[in-house]
Amino acid sequence: MKKLLAQALAASLLLPVAATSATRISVGTGSTGGVYYFVGTALTKILNQHLPGVNATPEPVTGSAHAHKLVHTGDLTIALAEVATVYHGHRGSRKDFDKKYENIRFVMAGMDTGQTAVVWADSPIKSYADIKGKRIATNSPASRAKLGPAMELHGVKEADVHHKTLNYSEQVSAMKDGSLDVGFFAAAPRNASVMDLAAARPIRILGLDPDKAKEFGKAYPHWMPLTLKAGTYAGQDKDVMMPAFYTALIANKDADPGLVYTIVKTIIDRGDEFGQLHAGGKEFTVEKTRFFVEREMVPVPFHPGAERYWREKGIIK
Repeated sequence: MKKLLAQALAASLLLPVAATSATRISVGTGSTGGVYYFVGTALTKILNQHLPGVNATPEPVTGSAHAHKLVHTGDLTIALAEVATVYHGHRGSRKDFDKKYENIRFVMAGMDTGQTAVVWADSPIKSYADIKGKRIATNSPASRAKLGPAMELHGVKEADVHHKTLNYSEQVSAMKDGSLDVGFFAAAPRNASVMDLAAARPIRILGLDPDKAKEFGKAYPHWMPLTLKAGTYAGQDKDVMMPAFYTALIANKDADPGLVYTIVKTIIDRGDEFGQLHAGGKEFTVEKTRFFVEREMVPVPFHPGAERYWREKGIIK
């Protein structure tokens, strides 16, 4: 009897350990209110629902450069990041990186994300050319890096505007109180911050002139023009061509290969559910990663766990 009691006690003492032994995954999303934030939160939900023994937590970051650095240090397990930022961060070749952040590995391709200027519909600002002399904000160094070329293609230099760094929520508030003329938002595939603005008052989403859009795509290989379909936001009655960028899901190089393999497999297998949670989830596909590989757009080496999956799918030969 004593032996049985001892065994029962030992078993009971093990219960708390088992309850806290879940594998923890920190998922770098994006700025609160941005597209990456909502897509990353949806991704976290998919992982928690379909990976037994995993506890995934969404972690907002201030932008792709911030996410890249946190994955490098291991403070984040995986993160969404703009491909151009991952490319430059790995090589330390852009001013928002003080060194090479090389502990980054590629997991898979994600959605295309358009980011563009938004003003009130009654604003005199009707194109990027009209931004000269105005108060404009971006949420991160990566966003500012995209804004500059878009303005320059329309004859406006960075020195010609009054620039602020504000997160998306701060931009919404500043536009509503009149202290900001132009917000620069991740508007595609869908952004709650832009929806918030459109619900408060009619807005105008600025686009690239068609000829300028072609130049933008040629001059910046990691970026591209993207069409925001009419009707995406209240009052938007025509298609808008906006500066856009490709998205990568990245991981720390020391992340467990078996775990990363399972993450990729779960995202692909549960793609329909991911897409139902957010439209951006529909683009995390086998074909999108194939697109990256065939066009030599993968910015850093594959993570071993992801490489195993993509070899099985025939994406990597």
